[in-house]
Order: sequence, then structure tokens, then C-alpha cells
Amino acid sequence: MDVDPGVDRQHFTVFLQSGHRRQLSPAEWRLFTALYQRHGRIVPVAELARAARNAQNKLRSLIQRLRRSLAGSRFLVVTHAAYGYELIVREDK
Repeated sequence: MDVDPGVDRQHFTVFLQSGHRRQLSPAEWRLFTALYQRHGRIVPVAELARAARNAQNKLRSLIQRLRRSLAGSRFLVVTHAAYGYELIVREDK
């Protein structure tokens, strides 16, 4: 993640395609990091809940917040019903 041009790890920030930055909350950052480290693969709900330090029943609302925060960036969170979530990293154009 250190070399990804869409992420500023020091400031818990993602860059939007418009060039602006969006800072993530600590919980969103933990979730984003867990997904990013496994991007392109489905991450089970239980594993994400542990990484985000959040209860499984609250993970869905945290995913929704993360999706809103990532809107306009090159990152997309995909739901795999009854299993987990996947982070897609789109290529810059």
C-alpha cells in the first residue's frame, strides 16, 4: 500500500479521481486496510470484523460508510452475499 498513488497512509487518506483527498475514520481505515491487503480476493465477514475491531452485526453499516467515503476514488467494495466483501482497485486512466 505504501506505493499506491491512491492512498496516503500517513494521513489515513484516499485520493479521489478529482484530485481531492478524503480522510477515513479510524474504523474505516482499519477496514480499508484489511480489504486492501487482500484486494482482488473475497474476505470473509468474520475476518473483516476482527480486523476492523467491530462486531459482525455492525460491519454492514461500517461497509456502507466506507463505500460513501471511497465514492469518487479508484476503490470499489463489492458484496459477496453470505460470505464477505472484496475490494476492487480500478486502474488509473
